[in-house]
Amino acid sequence: AYFLVQDAIEYIRDMRDTACLTEGDMTCGTGSWLSSFSPCQGGSGCYLDSTENSPVVPTACQSGGCIQSTFASSRFLCYDPTTFRYTNGTLVTTCPAGATKTIYARQIKVDSPLNGSNDEALLTVTVSWSDMAGIVRSVTMREHLLNWQ
Repeated sequence: AYFLVQDAIEYIRDMRDTACLTEGDMTCGTGSWLSSFSPCQGGSGCYLDSTENSPVVPTACQSGGCIQSTFASSRFLCYDPTTFRYTNGTLVTTCPAGATKTIYARQIKVDSPLNGSNDEALLTVTVSWSDMAGIVRSVTMREHLLNWQ
């Protein structure tokens, strides 16, 4: 679960860096450096696929978030044993061909402006799973993203 959290953080950081380097200082300096993450801002958060780029950009979670209070209704990750990759399936049960549903659900949130600054955002990634006893466990990591341009 920890590595699935770290994977999402690294992917978001790479998206930020790529956007700033591609668009140059004009985009990053004007506060639009977080525009790629707009689906992740707000209450429900978003999901993304860091290995298949499908969806290509982060996609907003359903109402209540990707990790639902009724855990069985969450958006679960799928695992493909041929490619050794985790991907996103559709809600609840459907995975791409060759992949199987895992016990993990992942949600990403970006909060900005942070501390009154448009140059800082708080990235929060949570991965949850239900153990054999049916107890829902989770790992959450937070990272401050800065507009470094």
